[in-house]
Order: sequence, then structure tokens, then C-alpha cells
Amino acid sequence: MESGDGGGFSGVVRISNVSDFIAPSKNCIIPLNENTKSVPIEEPLVAIGKRKRNEESGALGKKVGKFKASHVSLNIVPYFAKALQTTIEFVCKVNSFWAVKVTLNDCLACSGCITSAETVLIDAQSLTSLLNGIAKSSLSVVSVSPQSVCSIAAQRRISVPEAARLIASYFFSKGVRFVLDSSVGRLFALEQECEELERRQSNKPPILSSICPGFVCYAEKSHGELLVPLLSKVRSPQAIMGAIVKRFLSSKFSLSPKEIFHATVMPCYDKKLEASRSDFEIEESTKEVDCVISSGELDSALDGIDNFIESVEAGWLGDFGRGKLISGSGGSSGGYAEAVIMNLTRKHPNLRKEVNNPQKNLEVTRLFDGEENRCPIVVAKVYGFKNIQNMVRKIKTGKCEYNYVEVMACPGGCGNGGGQIRRETEADREAARIEIENLYAEMYPNLGKETQNEISLEWSNQNPEWTSNLKTNFRPLLRTATNLDY
Repeated sequence: MESGDGGGFSGVVRISNVSDFIAPSKNCIIPLNENTKSVPIEEPLVAIGKRKRNEESGALGKKVGKFKASHVSLNIVPYFAKALQTTIEFVCKVNSFWAVKVTLNDCLACSGCITSAETVLIDAQSLTSLLNGIAKSSLSVVSVSPQSVCSIAAQRRISVPEAARLIASYFFSKGVRFVLDSSVGRLFALEQECEELERRQSNKPPILSSICPGFVCYAEKSHGELLVPLLSKVRSPQAIMGAIVKRFLSSKFSLSPKEIFHATVMPCYDKKLEASRSDFEIEESTKEVDCVISSGELDSALDGIDNFIESVEAGWLGDFGRGKLISGSGGSSGGYAEAVIMNLTRKHPNLRKEVNNPQKNLEVTRLFDGEENRCPIVVAKVYGFKNIQNMVRKIKTGKCEYNYVEVMACPGGCGNGGGQIRRETEADREAARIEIENLYAEMYPNLGKETQNEISLEWSNQNPEWTSNLKTNFRPLLRTATNLDY
């Protein structure tokens, strides 16, 4: 596993088939046949680096060529034609590493890379853009993931409540009114996941959780026809928080969604891509989540906070600022598999649970009928891309026995996400992962149900169809033309 200094995202690593991450495809898919758009390039001298095998030694060498270009023509997949709204600037230097600046929507518009790489520098969502958004908005809201809080607490050797108050104080000092726990969104997601499985017949293919944007991106781009129909329609906690802030709170405070700036702090780099999906827009140019930063980005900004700023908001709108975060059973990835299992065993007390871990980052729970000793339900946690690829092979061959799968791209799950604060050595990273898991489990396990009920009641009074805001759709992203081989 290679890590790089990704400008605050050192934990976002290049991914390969021999590790638990996925490497960006060497073929960036930018179709070239029609609907082209010219993109100006300030520096016309471009170097293309291409690896070529030395036939004598078998080693890989680098061949560099030059060409003059006044523009690059990009064909945009028609569905995503509006995605390319800003300039893509290619900054290339001969015989050196070169960077590509690209908007997040452009990443979703193509089907080349699977996730991010060190060669792709994404400027659309950063701490600077977050602070600019706060300064320009009528109302600013920040939703913070508990995984990020735990990462910062572990790094700074403070408790989770102290870390939450530190984070809230920083945002309050910048003019943010509400700092929220993104686990509020997770409570809704867990409930919806359980209901979705109940509606699915046991002999149908598995439901694959769609909470992890890295896996969703992989499913849509690499196995669209196979996996997309299996993806759960339930939004992720971040996306549900987007709906709560831009739809529920905007109505509650008599504001238009455009007047509210909503940012999130997440343990995962790909959450930036998720926020940029057109599915999570209220209308064109109005996104439910305006900006996403990582745990690592936020931690670097907290050093100047000397005094806590107390939250003045009552109820759930002020809980995070008071150091109260919602926990849950099932681990730092959100406990989706655990929630499904608990829901089934609560409704069917005769079910007997048997858990085994056949390999690292894979947990399989079988629920046996107590009387007939048959196994009607199998629930799995599948973490890391090696296990994901094994699961895909089983689905292809019809040998997948799972009814529900909690899928996470990162080995170890969300607590070990690419946007978390990274340690230098592998041993330190593993110790940090374990510490984050322990901190996550120590939060307030019974806090949150009252909040969920309060929001549900008020939201349903605003909009009888409010639960539609908890769902989304996915679609295969098909390769449509010639690849550009870098």
C-alpha cells in the first residue's frame, strides 16, 4: 500500500489489485468522437509520460514525448453533459510528475479511474472553499462524522467529547451556526436498510449497502449491469444530512436552500465525489452538501483554538457542541449489518446466530431457524477490495449466499478511511485504527432515537412524502468511446 502526500489527503492511497484498494485505471475514459468541448490550456508545452517495457531487461522505463496544443477536446457523456462547467487545467512539466486539476463532477462523468489518485488534485472542495462558503451564506451548517471526531481525539490524546467541543468551537469561531452529528442521518439510514431487507424476498440476490462511495463508484463503473441492481436505494448518512439541512431545516427556518451553506467533515476522500452527484441536488447548482473536507484537513486547522465556545442551541441542534455524539453497535462503519441482524432477531426470537470470520476483513453471520435448524438469512461484512472482488465473483457465478452485505472499500472500514489522520508506520496505523474503534464504541449508545422521532414528526408535517428524501438511485456508467492511454 503506497501512501502519498495528497495535500491533506495522505491517507488516500494508490490502490492495486494486490492490496485492499483499487488503483486508478491507466486508461482515463474521455470519449473523443462527438459533443466536444474545447478547454483552454495556459501552457501549450505538454509532456506525456508513458511506461514502456525494456525487452532486454524486462524493466519498466519512462518514455517522454512532447506536443504543442492550444486546446484539448473533451467529449462529455450526454447524461453528464452539464458536469463540465469549469475549466480543466492540465499543468504538465517535461521529465517530472505532472498534475491534473479536475472538478469532482468531471470525475463522476467519466468511467476511467475508480477512485482518486495522487496525480489528481481536486480543488473544488477544500478548507479554503469551506471558509469562503461560510462567509457568503445566510446560514451555515456543518455535519461532522463521529469517525472524524474519534480520529482527531486519538491524534490529540483527548476524549471524544473534548474533540467534539474543540471542533464545534472552531466552526463557531468562523461563523457557523449549527454543528451537527452526522449520525443523525445514520439513524434514518439504519431504519431504512432494515425495512428494505424486509421487503426483499429471501430467494432474491443480495442487497449491497450503498453507504460507501468508493464501492458505489466501483460498482457503477466496473460492474454496472451486475451490481447496480443490487445496490441499496438508501442514502448514506452524509446524503441524508444533506436532505435534513437543505430541505427540512430550510423550511423550518423559512430560508431557501440556496441561502444555506452545508459542509461535512468525513473520514473518506470519496465523500467529496458523493456530494457532487447530480442526484443530491435540489436544483441545478444547489447541492445538498456544498463542501466536504477530511478529518486530516480539519485537524490541521484546530491548533489555534484555545478556548471552547459553548453551544447555545437547544436539543439535537446543540448536542454536538456539548460533546454528545451518537454511537451504536456494529463497529465504526455504522453498524448496518448489525442493525439488520438485531431487527431480524427482535422480530423472530427463535433465530439462532452463528458468526464466523473466514478471513481478514470478512465477517459472516448466519441466522438459523431454531426449530428446523435451517439457515434462511446470511448477513456479511465485506471490507477491502480483495474481499469485494471475491464477492463479485460469487455473484457472477450464482454462488453468493448472502442476503445482505455491509460493503466498505477500506480495509477495517470507515474508522480506517482514507481521509483519517494518518500515522507514519503500519504498526502505528493499526494501533490508531483499534483506538478509533474503541473510542467510537464509548460514545452515547442510547442517544439519538428521540432526535430521530422529533425530526420525523416535524418533517412529515412539512412534507407527507418526506421519506422519499432518504432514498436515491444509481446507474451504470458505461464506457462510450476510445480510451486515452496515459
